[in-house]
Amino acid sequence: MDSSMGTLRQVIDFCLTLPEVYEDYPFGEGTALMRHTTTRRGFALIMLVRGEPCVNLKCDPEKAAFLRGLYTGVIPGYHMNKRHWNTIRLGSDVGDEELKDMILHSYDVTKKKN
Repeated sequence: MDSSMGTLRQVIDFCLTLPEVYEDYPFGEGTALMRHTTTRRGFALIMLVRGEPCVNLKCDPEKAAFLRGLYTGVIPGYHMNKRHWNTIRLGSDVGDEELKDMILHSYDVTKKKN
C-alpha cells in the first residue's frame, strides 16, 4: 500500500489486503474489528480513543514492551490485556512501515496454528 496509514480507513484497507481477512463491527459502527475468516479471531481493533484514531494490535509480550519503550505512540492496549496488546496512535511517531510490521505481527500471532 503506497498511501499513508494516518486514517482508520487506510488501516482497514491495508488489513483487507492480507489473506483470509474480513472487516466486522461487533461493537457498532465506528469500531472495526479485523478478523481471520478461518477462526474469526480478531487481530486489529481500529477505533477512536478519546477522539484520536488508534489501532489495538496483539503482540508478543517482550516485543510489546520493547515497542512501548521505542515509540511514544505505542501504549498498553486500550480495554485489552495490557501484556499482550498494544494501542498504536495513528499520526504519532510510528511510521507507516513500522505500523504495517506491527499489523503483520498481530495477524501472524493470532492466525490458526496447524
